Amino acid sequence: MKEKSTESHAINTVFILRTVNSLGWSSTMPFFAVYLEKIRLVSLVLIGAVYLVSGVFTLIASVLGGALTDRYGSKRVALAGYVSSVVSASLTGYMIRSAFPVYPLLVIYPLFSLFRGLSGPATSAIVASLSGRERVIRGF
Repeated sequence: MKEKSTESHAINTVFILRTVNSLGWSSTMPFFAVYLEKIRLVSLVLIGAVYLVSGVFTLIASVLGGALTDRYGSKRVALAGYVSSVVSASLTGYMIRSAFPVYPLLVIYPLFSLFRGLSGPATSAIVASLSGRERVIRGF
């Protein structure tokens, strides 16, 4: 019975981490574009290009995250991805608050996408391995 409780706790933890990470990302992304255009006077074309690069970095992160998960294990990669995501998001907030030059902000945003995406394959692997074959759909 204890094993099921541990599995359930781990899956719930992964759910919470993924939810917080996704909420943080999706709630800041639109406002970042508005901030860049209205306050920092960045053209919408450049903002769109940064968002496009961010999407490509998210794709790369999925592939890289899967490879790293296979090599180093899902717990390590998930933790590294989430810690990196928190650090890069905090750095972005600090840079905005401190009125850093705009170009470092435009560079760190795609990096934030990369770090955020690294943990996805690892957390999926955790859920799949803990759920068992017969309960994997319920786990997700």
